[in-house]
Amino acid sequence: MKKIQSNKLNELAKIYNESGKTALFQYIRDNDLVKHPYALLKRMKERSSLKYNVELDCFESVRDCDEDLFMSVEELCSPINNSSINQAQKDYSDKRNDIMEQLVHNLIGDRLLTIDKYVKIDSRLKEIFIDKTSMVLDGYEIKIY
Repeated sequence: MKKIQSNKLNELAKIYNESGKTALFQYIRDNDLVKHPYALLKRMKERSSLKYNVELDCFESVRDCDEDLFMSVEELCSPINNSSINQAQKDYSDKRNDIMEQLVHNLIGDRLLTIDKYVKIDSRLKEIFIDKTSMVLDGYEIKIY
Protein backbone atom coordinates (compact mmCIF):
# COMPACT_ATOMS: atom_id res chain seq x y z
CA MET A 1 0.00 0.00 0.00
CA LYS A 2 1.25 3.44 -0.90
CA LYS A 3 0.65 7.01 0.10
CA ILE A 4 -2.37 8.51 -1.63
CA GLN A 5 -1.72 11.52 -3.87
CA SER A 6 -3.56 14.87 -3.75
CA ASN A 7 -5.72 14.25 -6.82
CA LYS A 8 -6.91 10.97 -5.30
CA LEU A 9 -7.72 12.80 -2.04
CA ASN A 10 -10.02 15.14 -3.99
CA GLU A 11 -11.80 12.13 -5.48
CA LEU A 12 -12.17 10.58 -2.02
CA ALA A 13 -13.53 13.87 -0.68
CA LYS A 14 -16.19 13.85 -3.41
CA ILE A 15 -17.19 10.33 -2.39
CA TYR A 16 -17.39 11.46 1.24
CA ASN A 17 -19.58 14.45 0.34
CA GLU A 18 -21.92 12.46 -1.91
CA SER A 19 -22.24 9.15 -0.04
CA GLY A 20 -20.87 9.65 3.47
CA LYS A 21 -18.18 8.18 5.67
CA THR A 22 -19.33 4.55 5.42
CA ALA A 23 -19.25 4.62 1.62
CA LEU A 24 -15.80 6.23 1.70
CA PHE A 25 -14.44 3.53 4.00
CA GLN A 26 -16.01 0.83 1.82
CA TYR A 27 -14.41 2.36 -1.29
CA ILE A 28 -11.02 2.48 0.45
CA ARG A 29 -11.31 -1.16 1.52
CA ASP A 30 -12.59 -2.35 -1.88
CA ASN A 31 -9.75 -0.67 -3.76
CA ASP A 32 -7.19 -1.67 -1.11
CA LEU A 33 -5.88 1.90 -0.85
CA VAL A 34 -4.69 1.96 2.78
CA LYS A 35 -4.83 -0.23 5.87
CA HIS A 36 -6.35 2.37 8.16
CA PRO A 37 -9.15 4.42 6.57
CA TYR A 38 -9.69 6.44 9.77
CA ALA A 39 -6.14 7.80 9.53
CA LEU A 40 -6.71 8.72 5.89
CA LEU A 41 -9.94 10.56 6.75
CA LYS A 42 -8.09 12.44 9.52
CA ARG A 43 -5.38 13.40 7.02
CA MET A 44 -8.04 14.64 4.60
CA LYS A 45 -9.74 16.73 7.31
CA GLU A 46 -6.43 18.35 8.30
CA ARG A 47 -5.51 19.16 4.69
CA SER A 48 -5.98 22.88 4.03
CA SER A 49 -6.77 22.47 0.32
CA LEU A 50 -9.83 20.32 1.05
CA LYS A 51 -11.32 22.69 3.68
CA TYR A 52 -13.38 20.37 5.88
CA ASN A 53 -16.47 22.04 7.37
CA VAL A 54 -17.27 20.53 10.77
CA GLU A 55 -20.79 21.98 11.01
CA LEU A 56 -21.86 20.70 7.60
CA ASP A 57 -19.71 17.54 7.84
CA CYS A 58 -18.41 17.90 4.30
CA PHE A 59 -15.42 19.09 2.30
CA GLU A 60 -16.08 22.52 0.81
CA SER A 61 -13.33 22.84 -1.77
CA VAL A 62 -13.50 19.71 -3.87
CA ARG A 63 -12.97 20.98 -7.37
CA ASP A 64 -10.19 20.48 -9.82
CA CYS A 65 -7.34 22.97 -9.91
CA ASP A 66 -7.99 23.71 -13.60
CA GLU A 67 -11.20 25.56 -12.75
CA ASP A 68 -9.42 28.20 -10.67
CA LEU A 69 -6.26 28.34 -12.74
CA PHE A 70 -7.55 30.69 -15.46
CA MET A 71 -10.18 33.42 -15.53
CA SER A 72 -13.04 33.11 -17.97
CA VAL A 73 -13.62 35.65 -20.75
CA GLU A 74 -16.66 36.99 -18.90
CA GLU A 75 -14.59 37.62 -15.78
CA LEU A 76 -11.90 39.38 -17.79
CA CYS A 77 -14.35 41.65 -19.63
CA SER A 78 -16.64 42.49 -16.74
CA PRO A 79 -16.07 45.65 -14.66
CA ILE A 80 -14.43 45.26 -11.28
CA ASN A 81 -16.85 44.45 -8.51
CA ASN A 82 -15.61 46.19 -5.34
CA SER A 83 -18.07 44.36 -3.12
CA SER A 84 -16.53 41.01 -4.01
CA ILE A 85 -13.05 42.35 -3.29
CA ASN A 86 -14.18 43.78 0.06
CA GLN A 87 -15.94 40.51 0.89
CA ALA A 88 -12.78 38.55 0.08
CA GLN A 89 -10.72 40.83 2.34
CA LYS A 90 -13.30 40.50 5.11
CA ASP A 91 -13.36 36.70 4.77
CA TYR A 92 -9.56 36.61 4.91
CA SER A 93 -9.57 38.86 7.99
CA ASP A 94 -12.20 36.72 9.74
CA LYS A 95 -10.32 33.54 8.89
CA ARG A 96 -7.08 35.07 10.15
CA ASN A 97 -8.73 36.07 13.45
CA ASP A 98 -10.14 32.56 13.87
CA ILE A 99 -6.74 31.01 13.21
CA MET A 100 -5.07 33.37 15.70
CA GLU A 101 -7.69 32.61 18.34
CA GLN A 102 -7.23 28.88 17.79
CA LEU A 103 -3.46 29.29 18.14
CA VAL A 104 -3.88 31.17 21.43
CA HIS A 105 -6.21 28.46 22.75
CA ASN A 106 -3.70 25.75 21.81
CA LEU A 107 -0.84 27.60 23.50
CA ILE A 108 -2.88 28.20 26.65
CA GLY A 109 -3.93 24.55 26.65
CA ASP A 110 -0.29 23.45 26.40
CA ARG A 111 0.67 25.68 29.31
CA LEU A 112 -2.18 24.37 31.43
CA LEU A 113 -1.19 20.77 30.69
CA THR A 114 2.37 21.57 31.76
CA ILE A 115 1.19 23.19 34.99
CA ASP A 116 -1.18 20.28 35.64
CA LYS A 117 1.81 17.89 35.78
CA TYR A 118 3.23 19.70 38.81
CA VAL A 119 0.38 21.48 40.58
CA LYS A 120 -2.78 20.05 42.14
CA ILE A 121 -5.43 22.26 43.74
CA ASP A 122 -7.87 21.08 46.40
CA SER A 123 -10.52 23.79 46.48
CA ARG A 124 -12.48 22.07 49.23
CA LEU A 125 -9.56 22.25 51.68
CA LYS A 126 -8.10 25.37 50.00
CA GLU A 127 -4.70 23.72 49.54
CA ILE A 128 -2.26 23.75 46.66
CA PHE A 129 0.10 20.79 46.20
CA ILE A 130 3.28 21.47 44.19
CA ASP A 131 5.61 18.65 43.11
CA LYS A 132 8.82 20.62 43.63
CA THR A 133 11.14 17.67 43.00
CA SER A 134 9.73 16.96 39.54
CA MET A 135 9.76 20.64 38.63
CA VAL A 136 13.42 21.05 39.59
CA LEU A 137 14.36 17.84 37.76
CA ASP A 138 12.61 19.17 34.63
CA GLY A 139 14.59 22.42 34.84
CA TYR A 140 12.07 24.78 36.42
CA GLU A 141 12.98 27.26 39.15
CA ILE A 142 10.41 27.96 41.88
CA LYS A 143 9.90 31.48 43.21
CA ILE A 144 7.21 32.22 45.78
CA TYR A 145 6.06 35.82 46.29
